[in-house]
Amino acid sequence: MTEAKNPKIPLARLLLRRKELNALFQARFDALRLELTKDDLQRRKVNEETDQVEGVISLVDKAGLEKEADYYAHQRRLADSVVQQANWATDVEVPAHVMTDDDVTETNDKAKAKLAELLVRRRDLEQRMSAFGPSLRFRTDDLHEQVSDRLPIADGLAKITEKVERKTPSQLKPFMQHDALQAKLRAVDTVIQKANWDTVVEVPVTVLSNFSA
Repeated sequence: MTEAKNPKIPLARLLLRRKELNALFQARFDALRLELTKDDLQRRKVNEETDQVEGVISLVDKAGLEKEADYYAHQRRLADSVVQQANWATDVEVPAHVMTDDDVTETNDKAKAKLAELLVRRRDLEQRMSAFGPSLRFRTDDLHEQVSDRLPIADGLAKITEKVERKTPSQLKPFMQHDALQAKLRAVDTVIQKANWDTVVEVPVTVLSNFSA
């Protein structure tokens, strides 16, 4: 009997499988945790009624669940190892302006980075956006303030435009900074998504297989 070869799949597919492995592990972990709670309640009941601790009946096959949970946790670790190696081995080309915090005009200049570095940059952009607070999430509501829904569309848009034009540069700056970060984040996501599908990785065959007793 020949040993199964390790398959080669897109990194994007491995990332999806990693989510599946995590869900499969979590389901078994939760079942074990809940069963322990049931056992504690059952032991308490037995103690109260018969002054005995023995005779606790398990409603699930704990040994089997533990084996499955260990299996999926191990496969998840294997998947994480492949993902990490691929992230550092994969070179990507990104618009140069997305890698800087300066307010620079978007150009056709390109910068090269590792996929792992781009993922770190993505997290940084998200954190910088969150620093603006929740108020900017409702910029549409702010612009529509005191603009009646009953107005004709053209009149409504005219009033919104008028409100925007009345804002001073200092009032508009946070919105512009937020939009610039959001544009950078979209550009980063486009590169990451393409790299995930273009990058082919070799994975242990077990990573793609479910538990079998």
